[in-house]
Amino acid sequence: MHRLWLVQIAPNSTPPRAARYESVWRQKNPALHVDYLRSRDAEELIRRHYPAFLRSYRSLQTGVERADFVRYLAIHRYGGVYADDDVVPIMPIGRWLPTFGWRTTPRNALVVGVERARPPLLAQFVFASVPRHPLLWAVAEEVHARVQRLTAAHRFSVLERTGPLAWTSAILRFIDSHAAPRDENRSVVDETQGRLIQLEKDGQQWSLLVLPYRAFGVNRAHQTQLRKEPSTQHLVHHQFLGSWKSNEYWHARQQLPSALSSPSPEGIR
Repeated sequence: MHRLWLVQIAPNSTPPRAARYESVWRQKNPALHVDYLRSRDAEELIRRHYPAFLRSYRSLQTGVERADFVRYLAIHRYGGVYADDDVVPIMPIGRWLPTFGWRTTPRNALVVGVERARPPLLAQFVFASVPRHPLLWAVAEEVHARVQRLTAAHRFSVLERTGPLAWTSAILRFIDSHAAPRDENRSVVDETQGRLIQLEKDGQQWSLLVLPYRAFGVNRAHQTQLRKEPSTQHLVHHQFLGSWKSNEYWHARQQLPSALSSPSPEGIR
């Protein structure tokens, strides 16, 4: 997973912040190949490989929603690590899983982290996957359906339509439908080393590795009972510098859990 994707649905030049943090990624990971997916590239990716989603993508009015949608498709197509341009690596990518006791990368894995436990919210500002993981396709289909169904009624609709609520709902639903029969524990939250969930789709074996909150999610703005220590297991620092975000955004992020309640399967907490 030594390919990093940074999405810039804006000008064709690299913003200074992205360039600064890209240098940190490269320092931590000398062999890392960094790809910038800009507006024109994003639309071409969807037109060429995901034409069924093109109309929904073009209907999105904000750059942040387009960046949400295309990150799922880019990693589905090519694999690698996705990170928002304000995510700073603390630890080299190659040490992420060994830090939590995973000596080898689980086969055909999507790696995500917990942002909140109850109800569960999974971070989508950084994640990693092999190409063609069916869970990412399920997320893209979820976003496509929500864009058709939900209007941009308020400035935080992005959370529900394309962002972390859509992401988490799709993942929980996929677990409910495709967790391997032998995997009886389907909880996505494990405070120790994370939770590995075995999945089956069309006769093929896949996996989902959900790292604990302290891997990706720790932020001093969070009010959470989740375990933040040891700090030596913090893998990245997300600074939440998006210009559309504010203290009001944090309130909305905490007050929008209801969108998770209906699709979440019984037993997932």
